[in-house]
Amino acid sequence: MPCYMLYDQDRKPVGHMCGQLGKHCVECGAVGTNLCDYVVEKRSKTCDRPLCDYHAREVGPDRHYCPGHYGLQRKVGEQLSLEGFGMHNDA
Repeated sequence: MPCYMLYDQDRKPVGHMCGQLGKHCVECGAVGTNLCDYVVEKRSKTCDRPLCDYHAREVGPDRHYCPGHYGLQRKVGEQLSLEGFGMHNDA
């Protein structure tokens, strides 16, 4: 029987709960109630990493990214914005 981490409001581990509640969050081991919706293959396949509500970054209605893809999307968006003004960010 799988067990899941439980956290208080400050994200300190306070225990665990066991049962068939679904996949574990890949970031912390809590119940993964969301999947990463970042497109990884030609608009047809998404990342699908299971994420808890705390680690899922909501980017639209019922649309979430894992922390890694959220950061990547923000970086790509900033680069596209700079390129639109004829600027480049080589950092």
